[in-house]
Amino acid sequence: MKQLIAEEAIEIDAPLSVVWELLTDPDKIKKWTLLKIDFNEDSPLEMGSEFYWKDEKGKACARGTVIEFERERMIRTSAYFYHWNRFVDPDALSEIYMVVKKNGKLLLTHTYGDFSLVPGGEEIYRDYIKGVTPENTELKKIKEMAEE
Repeated sequence: MKQLIAEEAIEIDAPLSVVWELLTDPDKIKKWTLLKIDFNEDSPLEMGSEFYWKDEKGKACARGTVIEFERERMIRTSAYFYHWNRFVDPDALSEIYMVVKKNGKLLLTHTYGDFSLVPGGEEIYRDYIKGVTPENTELKKIKEMAEE
């Protein structure tokens, strides 16, 4: 089966510490994410941190966990949707935010997938791609907040 992975990147002209705080501080994440999200703790994300996505009725519909963490470089989270009726490897559907220095600026990349490994993955992938347009991306919001 063909891999279904969404990837995007953006250059940001801001200090690394500012961008990293936007990626790990729960209150700041809520300002740029397109999803309704709650966190178990108010402290910055770190290895093992958990969070929950909510549906339009405010009910928890998925759980995320930080499964890889390199301070000021990369954060990787897994996702598990409660409606899946079978075991899914926690690594199957993950999001990776990576920050690297490039030409005096920061390059923030976002990789999300592989949707082909999870139940209903094609539909989830299509919905995700439909919702992320060039003028409405999380990376664009992060850039705007970081460069303020």
